[in-house]
Amino acid sequence: MDTQNASHLKRSLQIGALMLFIFSAFLVIADEKRIPEGYVLEGVPLSSLTVPEALVAIDGVLDSLRSKPIVLQLGTREEVTVTPTDLGIEFSAERTLSTLPVKHHWFAQLLASELPSESGSVRPAYPVATVNRPELEARLTTLFSEYASPATNAQMVWSENTWTGDGSWAISPEKEGWNVSAGESARIANLIVEESQSTRPAAPILVSYDSLMPTQRYDDLVELKDRLSALTAPITLVRAEQNEVLSPTDSSDWIVVDSEARTALVNQEKVRAWVQQYSQQWDRPAGEVRISGFETRVSEYDQKSFKKATYEGSFERGLSVDQEKLFQDLVTAFHAPEAERMVTVPIHQTNPTVVGPQEYGSFNDLLGVGRSNFSMGNQADRVTNISLSLGAFDAVLIEPGEEFSMNRTTGWITPNKGYTKTKVLYGGAVGYGIGGGVCQSSTTLYRAVVNAGLKVTERRAHSLDVSYYHQYGYGIDAAVFTANEQDFRFVNDSEYPILVHTYLTDDDEAFVEFYGTWDGRTVELTNINTGIRTYKKWAWNVTKNGTTDHRLIQTFY
Repeated sequence: MDTQNASHLKRSLQIGALMLFIFSAFLVIADEKRIPEGYVLEGVPLSSLTVPEALVAIDGVLDSLRSKPIVLQLGTREEVTVTPTDLGIEFSAERTLSTLPVKHHWFAQLLASELPSESGSVRPAYPVATVNRPELEARLTTLFSEYASPATNAQMVWSENTWTGDGSWAISPEKEGWNVSAGESARIANLIVEESQSTRPAAPILVSYDSLMPTQRYDDLVELKDRLSALTAPITLVRAEQNEVLSPTDSSDWIVVDSEARTALVNQEKVRAWVQQYSQQWDRPAGEVRISGFETRVSEYDQKSFKKATYEGSFERGLSVDQEKLFQDLVTAFHAPEAERMVTVPIHQTNPTVVGPQEYGSFNDLLGVGRSNFSMGNQADRVTNISLSLGAFDAVLIEPGEEFSMNRTTGWITPNKGYTKTKVLYGGAVGYGIGGGVCQSSTTLYRAVVNAGLKVTERRAHSLDVSYYHQYGYGIDAAVFTANEQDFRFVNDSEYPILVHTYLTDDDEAFVEFYGTWDGRTVELTNINTGIRTYKKWAWNVTKNGTTDHRLIQTFY
């Protein structure tokens, strides 16, 4: 091949290659897909956009839809703003694009003998959303329930004053409730799906709620409130002539209230717990006495012997609140009218424990108590004589069948024993002598004998009416005088030994107590009005083993 032909062939090949490149480029351009003219998605034109460009534009529109505020007006009370995304509605650019026709470049259409057909009209495109209806309705139901409220019945409530600590029962009024109407979740779901398809501002969507009416109103509880006011009125506690006030308004737990049943009951557990706590401040254990032995003494008065105990400990009597009775009385008082809400605190004295030699048995029963007051005769000399004479027969043992003599026990009343000179009664006249006040001791002893129901063998009343002995048994007194052998005597007619205990108190009271073993006897002491000021009479009935010994105590002044 000559040179000219070779050059011509090379040029032809170069031109052919160029034409092939240009044709391939046209094929690539002709194969590129675009959105036809006229298509618009929510005001955003998609015309002539390539697929990638259209996806970006569509996703921008969908972002606006995903965050579009939808206002839910919950009845007439609340407004809540949500977005389709909040409710699980999902938008897909790919699926939206798939609903649009796409076409090749005009050159490719020309090659395919297809001419473009452009009408020039606007063609709306629609976003494609994925909606899980059950999930959407469930989310709406949960949202609506958060703003629902049950009807509230009127009820009794405890209102406490933070300054005083007291409180009172009041009526909390009823309140109307709200609950979303039936079928609202499905209806609102339809509206939200519809609104989510457009970027236009959405008007508030009204969610319908039904009103729920309470079943118990204020007026229904007025009677219960009145009852609570009565139950919580103050209760007066009477103790040893002193009054205290129990105020059930200091705490709500005094009363158990059931507003629905319209009942109010005393909380008995609270009352019982209060009684237990209250009793602790008054309960006091009794003393304990241990007798180590008995000393036999011979009286200088009549040279006869008597026994006196040697002991350690205290005869102090204890106090104990009868908790069960107090509990029952309080429960009763709660239901009583306000004017009658008064309870006497039942406090009983408890006896000391007295332990002696085994052969003498027990001394734990208090058989009788004598008491007298000497506040009107409490001159120092007289009190000295009372104290000495009482002490003379403290701890004396009186064995079964033994006769007790006061003169024997005290011995002669003389200055060398410490007795002093003060006013005395003798022969119906008032004078001065040694031992004035000893009769206070004999009178107190006599009253213990009477209350124990023992047998009196010698007793004389005073020749004059002495005001010292009016209290605790006017007419029950005994006069003694060793100088003329005027004595007071009695017999232990029980089967058990008796231990005598005596003492004075700071408030001018004298006491004589008999301890031993109770043999079942009971004593009934009744004053008989004689109509004569100087004549006092008592019926003294002692019952033992079913038999009553009718006795009389007669005193002439």
